Amino acid sequence: MNQRFMELSRGGQYPYPIAGREGASAQFLMHGHDFLQVCMPNITKTEETQIRKGMLKAGLIQDGPLILLLFQFGDKLIFECPFDVRLIAPGRRNLPNVTNDRQRFCFDIHLVDTATNRIRGLRAITLPTGLTVKFFAAVQDQLVDRRGQDAFICKYQQMPLPSLAQLAKLEVCGL
Repeated sequence: MNQRFMELSRGGQYPYPIAGREGASAQFLMHGHDFLQVCMPNITKTEETQIRKGMLKAGLIQDGPLILLLFQFGDKLIFECPFDVRLIAPGRRNLPNVTNDRQRFCFDIHLVDTATNRIRGLRAITLPTGLTVKFFAAVQDQLVDRRGQDAFICKYQQMPLPSLAQLAKLEVCGL
């Protein structure tokens, strides 16, 4: 496999495709990278600081084939990210082998200002051990479930983000 390495730095141009103008996208379980892409136009200094240095909590909701990841930076910035491992081509998937209940899933956070396509923050994070096991178990369940996610996600799209965060039972992340 031919892997390319890219150097990312704050203030530099963002080299990856943007999943959306505003919101977050979990680019997980692909060969070569695991990152949470947080995109916002005209990011304020306060938002940048919260995402780069503030406390991060994460959780997930699993409902049928739906995996809905939630991330909360500080007290107010909450992002929800539907995740579907089935959308990743089998040859590009990188499914770690969880061998014990002490392992942590590590990923990077890319904070991108979509008004300028500039990197405003980079950060490494680990999920708590229990959430790591829960996420990978949900991924395995999702791989064998052939149903679509649309019917499941509709009911969560009607809920306010703080309610979703509460339902996901957010836990403090590491690093």
